[in-house]
Formats: sequence, structure tokens, C-alpha cells
Amino acid sequence: MKTLHRRFCRITASATVAVALAGCSLFAPKSETVTVNSIPQGADVWVGGKCFRTPCAVELPCGENASLSIRKEGYHPYNKRLFVTLGSCGMMDVIGGCICLVPFIGLASNNGSHTFEEHAVVAVLVEKEP
Repeated sequence: MKTLHRRFCRITASATVAVALAGCSLFAPKSETVTVNSIPQGADVWVGGKCFRTPCAVELPCGENASLSIRKEGYHPYNKRLFVTLGSCGMMDVIGGCICLVPFIGLASNNGSHTFEEHAVVAVLVEKEP
């Protein structure tokens, strides 16, 4: 009976640690890639003081909203705000945090726990009147 109890305790402890650390955002990537394109292509994409040219892939830090400004000569500018939401890793942090408190540290770090609602932006630029 003691052996069965020890085995049960070991399995329970192992499962608890596995679930607790499985979603820990501390180990998740600290940035995310968002693809940006425009019609017509070749527009400048301004984000965080950096400039890219469409089509492009922009690496953005997780956990904070981002603003994009897409501009091309002869066209009206296109501005887009990207919002973050609690991602799957963050959800695992919440579930694991209910079992033991370790994953809540990942949520507090605000890095890998959140993800962008959109991972692709296509801007249709409108031509200016002559």
C-alpha cells in the first residue's frame, strides 16, 4: 500500500510540474512576425521608428500594441493599430497558475503570454485626386 501511495504521489507531482511549466510564458518567444502587404506594392511601412517596404515581414515585441503607417507617393496614408490579446501560452499560464503559482510569473512578464489578434495586414491604398 505504501508503494502504491508513493507512486501516486510521484505521478501527481510530475503531472503538476509538467502542466505548470507547459504554458509558462517565460519560455515563449519575445517577439512575433506580422506580414504586411499593400496594393499597390512598394509602399513604405513605418512601425516603431523603423521603415520597411511592402511586401515585408515585421518583427514586433509581444505584449504591447503596435501602430503601422503605410505610405506611398500619390496615395492617401493607411494607418493600422494592431492589438494584443491573451494567447494560447497565456491561457496555459492561467490554467497552470491555478495548480501552482509558477506560471503566473510568465503572465506578469507580459512577454510570450500575449499575441497579436492579426498576423497579416493588407492595405489597399487609395489614390489621391490630381
